Amino acid sequence: MRKVITFLCLLFICLLAHAKLVVTKTTCNYQSGRMAVVDEGTIRVGWQYEDFDRWPLTQNVYQIEIHERVTGQLIYDSGVVHSSESQFITLPHLAPNQYGYGWHVRIGYESINKDDERWNHWSEWSTDQLIRVVPNDIRSLHLFHGSGQNISTLPQWIGAITKKDARIPDGRWSNEVFKKDTFKTRWDGVDTLSTKSIILRKSFHTDRDIADAVVYVCGLGHYEMALNGRRIGNSEFAPLWSEYSRSVYYNTFDVTHEVRQGDNAITVLLGNGFFNVQRGDRYSKLQASFGPPQLLLRMDITYADGTTEYILSDESWHWTLSPITFNSIYGGESYDARMEQPGYDQPSFDDSKWPHAVVTEGPAGILRPETAPPVKIMEQYTAQSVHPVNKDSLVAASQKTKRTVSPTALIYDMGQNLAGYPQITLSGRRGQKVTLLVSERLTPQGVCDQSQTGRPHYYEYTLKGDGIETWHPRFSYYGFRYIQVEGAVLQKKHNPDSLPVIHQLQSCFIYNSTPETSSFWCDNELMTKTHRLIERAERSNMQGVLTDCPQREKLGWLEQAHLCGPSLFYNYDMTTIVPKIIRDIVDTQKPNGMVPTTAPQYVSFGNLFDDSPEWGSTLIILPFMYYDMYGDSTLITDHYEPMRRYVDYLTTRADDGIVSHGLGDWYDYGPRRPGFSQNTPVPLVATAHYIYDLQLIIEAARMTEHLDDVIKYKALYEETVASFNRHFYHPDSCYYGTGSQTSNALPLFLGITDEHKEAVLQSLIADIHAHGDRLTTGDVGNRYLFRVLADNGQNELLFKMLNHYETPGYGFQIAQGATTLTEQWDPRQGSSENHFMLGQIDEWFFRTLAGIRQKPGTHGMRHLIIDPQAVGNITQIYASIKTLYGTVCVNFDKKDSTLNVMVPKGCEIEQSVMKRKKIQTAPHLLLFCTGLMCGVGEALALYDYELYDPQLPTLWMGYDHLTNGIFGRSDNSFHLQSGIFKKAEVGCTFIQISKNLYKGIAGVSTALQVASEIYQLDNHWIAERKGKKIGFQYVEEAVKNNTFPIISIRVPLLAGLQTYSRKWSIQTGPVLHADWTGYHYRIPGHDKQEEPHLHVNHFRASWMLSAGIGPLTLSVSQDLVPAFQLTNGVKGYTTSFNIGFDMWYLDRRIFRPRRNL
Repeated sequence: MRKVITFLCLLFICLLAHAKLVVTKTTCNYQSGRMAVVDEGTIRVGWQYEDFDRWPLTQNVYQIEIHERVTGQLIYDSGVVHSSESQFITLPHLAPNQYGYGWHVRIGYESINKDDERWNHWSEWSTDQLIRVVPNDIRSLHLFHGSGQNISTLPQWIGAITKKDARIPDGRWSNEVFKKDTFKTRWDGVDTLSTKSIILRKSFHTDRDIADAVVYVCGLGHYEMALNGRRIGNSEFAPLWSEYSRSVYYNTFDVTHEVRQGDNAITVLLGNGFFNVQRGDRYSKLQASFGPPQLLLRMDITYADGTTEYILSDESWHWTLSPITFNSIYGGESYDARMEQPGYDQPSFDDSKWPHAVVTEGPAGILRPETAPPVKIMEQYTAQSVHPVNKDSLVAASQKTKRTVSPTALIYDMGQNLAGYPQITLSGRRGQKVTLLVSERLTPQGVCDQSQTGRPHYYEYTLKGDGIETWHPRFSYYGFRYIQVEGAVLQKKHNPDSLPVIHQLQSCFIYNSTPETSSFWCDNELMTKTHRLIERAERSNMQGVLTDCPQREKLGWLEQAHLCGPSLFYNYDMTTIVPKIIRDIVDTQKPNGMVPTTAPQYVSFGNLFDDSPEWGSTLIILPFMYYDMYGDSTLITDHYEPMRRYVDYLTTRADDGIVSHGLGDWYDYGPRRPGFSQNTPVPLVATAHYIYDLQLIIEAARMTEHLDDVIKYKALYEETVASFNRHFYHPDSCYYGTGSQTSNALPLFLGITDEHKEAVLQSLIADIHAHGDRLTTGDVGNRYLFRVLADNGQNELLFKMLNHYETPGYGFQIAQGATTLTEQWDPRQGSSENHFMLGQIDEWFFRTLAGIRQKPGTHGMRHLIIDPQAVGNITQIYASIKTLYGTVCVNFDKKDSTLNVMVPKGCEIEQSVMKRKKIQTAPHLLLFCTGLMCGVGEALALYDYELYDPQLPTLWMGYDHLTNGIFGRSDNSFHLQSGIFKKAEVGCTFIQISKNLYKGIAGVSTALQVASEIYQLDNHWIAERKGKKIGFQYVEEAVKNNTFPIISIRVPLLAGLQTYSRKWSIQTGPVLHADWTGYHYRIPGHDKQEEPHLHVNHFRASWMLSAGIGPLTLSVSQDLVPAFQLTNGVKGYTTSFNIGFDMWYLDRRIFRPRRNL
């Protein structure tokens, strides 16, 4: 017995020592896909990890290896690095090579005691991630054969016509400008070929085994590429938009498995995009062209023998017009399927009749590898309803829309406003044309209304008449909910004119494919719907840039990037998107330091709309938000000079410290139509942002060690604050400016009210009450109002301001049927119905309601304070965000005073905030629907005494309906029975593992159980053998020293009361058990089918009391009524004592007392 106990204890220790650290995600320069594209600059890697099968372990060592892809040659080995860091690990310089590199990491935990290695553990190596170190300019990089011979040939920009031959004027003009006749004449002589979509094609042959193939491609304005008929990449509107005179992005694809040994063909379809905006006869917000559609491409094919062949864009390519007869980023698209050339993308196609491409000058911008995620079709919607146009209202509908509405018009409600285009599947005769219009709203006559969002915008499809055809636009999109189809009929409908038949219609939702990183829910329906409203609008405007709206303008207005910045950082992975935004801003910045309101700046709207400090300050504010969220300061340190130049520019515009230009609190709520600020002085808003910029530039100067600038800007800051208070603060009334909500919120947010803070706060509150507890802020003031109220204990007031369905408020938009956030508080007044500029409240949802925020002075979401605020009628809040280190999750229930918190490895949580929410006293129902128990044991004797000593552990599993959790336990028990009527049991539960499906809870438990049972035996135990009853006395010797299996099904039900904290727990309540057990005895010499077995059906009702301190638990249970067994008539009472040692941990770091599993 002693040996067995010793063995089990050792086994228990071994099981606990079998920890497992696992690297769950790796990134290279924030890219987590199979291939990371990086330039020749700094390369940083990171990873996330978890530990399984034991109490928490934290990485304190790691090792990184880099090897050459294909050859496998080890390039770099970091050796064992003693560090707990898992992000921003800088790799040595890697030069572009033929194959790319693979990298992987393993992490470990090493015991502090160097002499004790029992607890040391290393993870497995992570899955390899390919690193493609690409050239900054694919034209200027020297190309090498395997021998190292330099090749002088470089890829060239090619197309169908040059910008010079097309006679395209230089310049960028707004819609108002090119309405003038004098302007139109400048474009009259432009060659129409310059606006056409073309297809470029190249055939090539390979004759050896291919080791690696990579293609670098830039098709402007946008492109789709195919290799041997297979599309390469699945992005839409590639490459991403940029300031083409300064930066041009190219894409990189690994095509090793697409290039064939033998004949190959590469084809590229080109469209205009923002690179070539020419008005035509449809809507356009602006007119500006950097040139006609053109291509730059380089493919490197490396053979198994080490030699390299290059496929380059040059005059040897051929081109033809594509079936896209019109395409405009603003106006729509037309497609004639009759122009399709079957098989054109296959190697066997003969393109000899196509003209050769021409070499063009290309854009002036620097070529840069695109590292931000591409735009893709991310969602698709089908129609919620469809109705034909009312024939009696055709005339009125045509007058309202300023176009002739077809009597065949069908109007589809797709149920969701979005950014994208329709996709139609139809059949009909060759040459028939179908027109599709899209819009956010309908006219009173029930047809698509584009009057507020830019018209006309439409799509045309001409059928080729070859069965069922499916089509969607390639190079144009719009914001819409409704689709109007003209020239077609529904299936199985009367069709006297033999019009095309619609088989299916979908709306394709396109947006940047960066992962979503958050979730939010609370039991206040309005707040939850508001979050959804904002999220849909944000997604709609995450295109090549952060646009203001997906229909009328599609421009990168900058203010929303920082005013809604916290929402964006909470909701999405912005690690590679924000650097692209900053690059756009820096590229657009003027020589005098001014930052325009849009970036890229495809059009100038004049001084009033070109220059506003609230917009330009994005250059300074956004990098600090990025630093706060990710702990990465490179956007600050790398762009200190442009930031400094912008502050200096604002200084030149200041008079006595006051900056007086700009748009102010755009679209605030007041008596007049929204637009220019009507409640708050423009100089107050502009100067406040100048002060904000000074605060941040001082910190940036410290970080970059520009100590003279620290002194300079600190003095300027103090002078400007003093001037601000002199000009705008009214000491008699204790408010700033006009006393509007924005007027007071801005200085309170900036912390420049000094001793007047409380008085100004009360003035702000008084103004809110004076407006019926409603807000009056706009695009700029919202964030500062929400933050000031939340940070000063006014969350109940803020909730009251939001929790209604009146205007101004988010609820009114929802009540009006909005499915995305609208441009103004009252969507009935027109304008866009898909803007996210008023979505600043999402920061409050995560930062205050869910209580997820950082400890002051820290960065990177590693040192967290969790303090949820269930205000108003909110009682339950669930929110999660994904950080660089993993998922942070908060689940708060005000009614039960329970707080579940999940934090990833490498993060810390502020404990003090949670203390008041740790105690719970609540009924708890625990139901194990099924438990399965099996084992192998040895019976030494039966009847007079029994020593039951299993050789293998007993395993059982259960399901807890309350927490939707599954549980598993392994037991080894020793039973010693003296006589028939008394029984003592000593058991050891040497490991118990529990896993909650939703909440990621897992644990390990050990227990020593001492139980005494008193049974009354109505008759002796029996065993059955083919109907013959055998008493145990007859088989006693036969079963001695033999093994037998045990199978048991157990259904326990526990209903009780629990009270717990993180350090102690008490649980009490009734327990019901129902067991079915079958003992199958192996008798030597007997046929297996004739072996005797015993059935025990057991029911028991008892009362249990359990108390725990830390990991120690003491449990006592006593039967309430005699237990009874149906088969054998045994009944009696049981008393048991359990002393246990439990260690519960959480796969994803949920801080929750184990007793409430």
